[in-house]
Amino acid sequence: MYLNDTCAADQPEGSRMLHPLPRTPAQRSADTLNIKDYGAILGDSSGASDIKIIDLLMGNNISKSGRSIQSRILEIPAGRWPHYTIIPKNTADTDFVRVLGRLEMYPYFPVTAHDINMAVPYFGDGVLSETHATMGGGNLEFARVDSNNTNAREYRPAVSFTLVGDTPEEKGNRAIFGQKNVVFNQFTTERNNGNSQNVHERAYYMGLNGAGEFDVNHWNDVQIEGTNWVWANLVTMNEGISFSDGNGPVSPSWLYEEDMSGFGPDTRESAHDPFGSKRKMYWMTTNHNENNDDNSNRDLSWAPDTKFPAGRIIIRTGRAGPVMYRNISGGAVSGKTMPVFPLSFGAQVKDGGITWQNIGIETYDIGCLICIAGGSDARHHERIGTIMAETTDLIYNAVFDFSQAKFDQSVERNIFARLHSDMYLDMTADGTQNGQNNHILGYNSARSSLEYEVRKKPVLEIKDDGTTVISGSLSGADGTVRLSSGLVLAPKTKSEILAVRHPSEPMTYYDTTDHAEVTYRCPGGGSCGWFPVRYGAPLKP
Repeated sequence: MYLNDTCAADQPEGSRMLHPLPRTPAQRSADTLNIKDYGAILGDSSGASDIKIIDLLMGNNISKSGRSIQSRILEIPAGRWPHYTIIPKNTADTDFVRVLGRLEMYPYFPVTAHDINMAVPYFGDGVLSETHATMGGGNLEFARVDSNNTNAREYRPAVSFTLVGDTPEEKGNRAIFGQKNVVFNQFTTERNNGNSQNVHERAYYMGLNGAGEFDVNHWNDVQIEGTNWVWANLVTMNEGISFSDGNGPVSPSWLYEEDMSGFGPDTRESAHDPFGSKRKMYWMTTNHNENNDDNSNRDLSWAPDTKFPAGRIIIRTGRAGPVMYRNISGGAVSGKTMPVFPLSFGAQVKDGGITWQNIGIETYDIGCLICIAGGSDARHHERIGTIMAETTDLIYNAVFDFSQAKFDQSVERNIFARLHSDMYLDMTADGTQNGQNNHILGYNSARSSLEYEVRKKPVLEIKDDGTTVISGSLSGADGTVRLSSGLVLAPKTKSEILAVRHPSEPMTYYDTTDHAEVTYRCPGGGSCGWFPVRYGAPLKP
């Protein structure tokens, strides 16, 4: 293309018109290679001659411009490939193939192991192909088969989408909200029939290298270097219209479903040590940058004549290990020489226009690992039936295993769980409505006591003042009770004892009026009453 300053009367002053520069077919073919330009036919009977032309072109596909030698896109128009088993061999000079329509008998690599049965477009070792409407593929498909020795292309993605927004060179519109890199849209109407999938990902891993090779289906690598709110994953599902059959929603919905299957036992250690298992459905680790210091991470280091934003944390290694220092002044520039960073917690030091404050040894806190929150008010109730549940699986260790949990030395008590008042543990539930709330344990705020209830009646109470009340009978397996530390009977006045409703044998109290132990008895099946216990002489040394 060239710039033309003619027709100035038709142009604004100082502007230039762009006009196409005529080029010869040879010049145009230097940009890409179309195999039909070199004699390929792609017809029913042209296979033998076509493959010779294709091999020659793929093996000599370079565009020389100055000192650079670049592989060009090889274009294959719609037609018929010589045979699906014919794969170009000499592809060292070709990285990309573009098929310009439907190609019958296209070459493919058969993935047949484990009943997969997939024909992957295959135009030579390490060649990325763009095809259309292949067998089992999409209307637009990108494929690459690394079959020989493509070390130069290792870790090069077959397809990449990259967006860089609001660069330092951008002068205006910096505050405009919203940039998106890739969007997949799918819409179904009321006439929709059959299953619908917006994005379907399939990964088949058949390597046999054990720990020597890692295969990852999803790798979300999010690096935070600023102060914006950041989500590594954000998933929303909105039921805009609701349908009910009177017993709940007409159709179920899942925000997440994760299915894991296989066969064979896990390690023996997994029966008592969860971390000794080989199979883990969910695995979370909390700090991969543990024990950073100012020598191993440039982003955490001090530097001279450098602007550090307000709140920025750096690391300096002291006698106690890595220590954190926070910029408590506004965004400013550091000095030309490194200051002497104080080792005392809370101490400060000036550094050019910055004030650094010691905020303690290197720490990385996650305030809540798994948090569940919603919103409810008088007009809108958001309810959850069950937060966590398990059924049908056979548990061979424990529902929860925190036997190896470690606590920070600063906490007052090592607490497993916290419950608020009037929240109970149900000990005998069986998954039915009638099986609920028959044996429960919890703190009753109305009676200020920890209680064990049997069918809504407290049988054991431990009150705030330490008093223990047993409402049921106290007996051992053989009908006796053995207490190594002695027994103190519940004290009551005579009038309180006589006022006990529905007494039964062998209830016993200590009568504080007559200073006597009394037992409720029905001698010989006759009249019942409270009988004082007769004592002999007191014990003597």
